[in-house]
Amino acid sequence: MKWKMPLYVGISPARRHNHAAFVLHSHLYIFGGVNEEQEFNDIKAMKLINPSDRQPIMKEIFSEFGIHEVSNRLVFFITFTLITY
Repeated sequence: MKWKMPLYVGISPARRHNHAAFVLHSHLYIFGGVNEEQEFNDIKAMKLINPSDRQPIMKEIFSEFGIHEVSNRLVFFITFTLITY
């Protein structure tokens, strides 16, 4: 498996962590998050040029959790929770 830097046209979103991200059809969506300077309450979208390229990677990730069937209609959610004291 090899990571690729995606081509992003326009103004790229600010670096952030503790965000929610998901893939729906051929788009990657990122909501919220924080960085060293600010908290975000925005949503950014990026069209995945070759969405089929992610299928082998997704299958490998899911197989680590014992999931061996991946549907093309799958919506993948990743959420992160920020806990402050």
